[in-house]
Amino acid sequence: MKPNSAPSIQQAFESYQQKKPSAELWVGETAAAWDSGKPGVTNAFVDGFWFVTQLGSLAQLGVHTQCRQALVGGAYELIDKHTFRPNPDYYLELLWTRVMGRAVLDVTQPASHPLVRVYAHCSAYNQSATAPGAVAVAIINADTKTVQLSDLGLGHTAPRREWRLRGAKGDVLSRSVEVNGQQLGGVEIPEPLSVTQPAPVTLGPSEILFAVFPGADAQSCR
Repeated sequence: MKPNSAPSIQQAFESYQQKKPSAELWVGETAAAWDSGKPGVTNAFVDGFWFVTQLGSLAQLGVHTQCRQALVGGAYELIDKHTFRPNPDYYLELLWTRVMGRAVLDVTQPASHPLVRVYAHCSAYNQSATAPGAVAVAIINADTKTVQLSDLGLGHTAPRREWRLRGAKGDVLSRSVEVNGQQLGGVEIPEPLSVTQPAPVTLGPSEILFAVFPGADAQSCR
């Protein structure tokens, strides 16, 4: 196959729309770098900026399932084959699955912050404890400075529940993750912090935020 001859996801999705197959649209065997990845990069926290962007972008296009390469194997594995400790992307995968529901919401990206990406879905988190219409967001700040988002299209909804992730001690090349200031080592994610103040939402440098707005009362999520 000639270089760049493979169809882009946009082209594949346009073809899917035209033919309207009964099957779901899946994207298989994806990773941030080919040939087993790059040690110290694709198994470090910095890889999460690509990973969350891909998950959010594919969902916006209508992709039903994304297959991550790999659970174990290469330098892009979710579980370290030698220590059996989770790599940073494992926690992002876990949070995305538990927090971001299958219904995708339209989001306008913040033009004033080109290194920030915002994705919003109907919430899948602890639905028995949230009202109908709850919304979940995943936000990445790939900038090296703090950013403040004054309006997420959710008004001044409060409270919200947050998981704030960064590389250990703020190092994007760290193989360890801090969630809400707690360094993780096991396979579970701690409970979210409850934040009572309304918007704006502030993200620290090189930080990834998952948040649930239980009282957002989004009509599309009822």
